[in-house]
Amino acid sequence: MGIVYYQNLSKLVPQKMKKQITANQHYVPQHYMKLWGDVDNKVWWHDLERNIQKSKPTKKILSKDFFYELNKNEPTNEVEDILTSIENRAAPVLKRIAGLQALAICSAEHAQEEVCERAGKILAEGDSFKYIMEFISAQLIRTPIVNNQIKNTINKADIPDSVKKTLNDKSDPASLVKLGLQKLPPRFLKHYNFVLGHSQHTPFVTSDHPVLELFSHTPELFPQPGYDILHGTKVLVLFPLSPNFHCMLIHKDNDSKKFHPPYKPKTFQVKDLLNLSILWMLVDEKILDFFRGAHVRFDRRFLISNREETSLLSNHSQV
Repeated sequence: MGIVYYQNLSKLVPQKMKKQITANQHYVPQHYMKLWGDVDNKVWWHDLERNIQKSKPTKKILSKDFFYELNKNEPTNEVEDILTSIENRAAPVLKRIAGLQALAICSAEHAQEEVCERAGKILAEGDSFKYIMEFISAQLIRTPIVNNQIKNTINKADIPDSVKKTLNDKSDPASLVKLGLQKLPPRFLKHYNFVLGHSQHTPFVTSDHPVLELFSHTPELFPQPGYDILHGTKVLVLFPLSPNFHCMLIHKDNDSKKFHPPYKPKTFQVKDLLNLSILWMLVDEKILDFFRGAHVRFDRRFLISNREETSLLSNHSQV
């Protein structure tokens, strides 16, 4: 794996894709949302602002027309093609992991460890781990929410207006995706541990911004989107892989002693997974509630699940 791969994004895009123009551009991919879908590929879509929920197909949700185009009147499909290529690589890996079921063995903890080990072995096959890291990197930087967060950070900064304008001009969705895909995947692959978690019954949920960045062990909760991942060691990255699997990315220099039992990440006794820095953690009701609740807070507008989430909507209205 070389840095050249990320610096030349055109290599991600098969030539035959470049003539197609996609008007309805999803900022959360359909194949990912369909992991929460029923047999008709409909998901439960929850509007947190209007407090409504419906079963909907994925085609027309979490998308905007020409979202990644600098000029909507002359679309190039450049960024959409790059993202589609990343999605196509990650989709079969995510689908295989989502299909795993925990075994009915002696204890819930052992069952979680065993099924997470099987998920880890899927990630260890070929370039699967790299594909998932690329997918998470893309999802972190490609949504309207992160676009707005970055612009708000720029506008609040104590810098000249001329500098703000320059930075805002470079913070459009297309530019953020290109920059993020150059910087984030190699950073994650080299410096972060990948911690798997599993829930057998209550599903993990996702949203219009599936990636959550949080500081660990600091008074401040929220990092600058993307920036502190690249320039620090104290950011946790949370991402639901499917209704039954979740991952957390933790910098290898982050002090693991501060992650107290039972949530302290644990190693597998499998050589291939140690080489890929893949670990697992126990998911109990408390941590599951936190992972699920994150997607009805922190600027999220739309929640996606495989069931009605009345309790989550109710909790959101009280926040």
